[in-house]
Amino acid sequence: MMPLTARAAWLARWLEPQTGPLGPLRGSKIICIADLENLHYSARDLGFRLNLVALTAILRGATHACVPHLHAFFSSAQPNDVSPSRDELEQLGWQVYVNRASKNADDLIKIMTPSLVGLSLYDLLLVLSGDGDLVQTLAYSVRHLVDTVTASLPLSTSRRLDARHNPLILANLEIGRDALTPLSREGVQNGLLIDPW
Repeated sequence: MMPLTARAAWLARWLEPQTGPLGPLRGSKIICIADLENLHYSARDLGFRLNLVALTAILRGATHACVPHLHAFFSSAQPNDVSPSRDELEQLGWQVYVNRASKNADDLIKIMTPSLVGLSLYDLLLVLSGDGDLVQTLAYSVRHLVDTVTASLPLSTSRRLDARHNPLILANLEIGRDALTPLSREGVQNGLLIDPW
C-alpha cells in the first residue's frame, strides 16, 4: 500500500485549485440541487471532506446579484458525517430535504426537482452530483424549462454527463480544492478513504 502522504499527493493532483469554470453561472438565476451523499462520498474517496460553507460562498459569488436558490437532499440512512447538520445547512441558506423512505435520496430528488424548477423563472438548473442516472433524468425532465449545468468531483463523475457529448448538459463545473477540506490522518486510517489500489 502506498504511504499516506504519497497517496494524498496522488489524489490531490486530480483536483483543480479553484471550483469552475464559473462563467455559465455568472448573472444567471439559478436553482441548485445538491445530492449531498454523492458529493460526500466522492470527496471522501479523494481524501477530502466537502466544505459547504466555502462552496455556498463560491456559488453566491459567481451569481453576483442573483441569489441562487439552494436545495440539499440526503437520506436518513446516511452516516452522521455525510453533511453538516440540518440547522447548519439552513443557516447557510439551503432548503433541506430528507428522504426517510429510502437509503438514498435520488428518488426524492427526481420527484421534487421538476416542481421546484417550475416554481419560478430560473435560467439554470445546477446539479451538484456526478451520478449519471440521476442527473440525466433531471436534465431530461426540465429540458423545456431551463438549461442544466453539473458540478462534481473528478474520478466520480459519469462520462454520460460530459457537456461536450450530451445535448442535455450545457456545461460542467469541477469542484476544486477551494471547496474541500483534507481528511485527517485518523479519518483516512479509520477507513474513511477508499484505497484506489
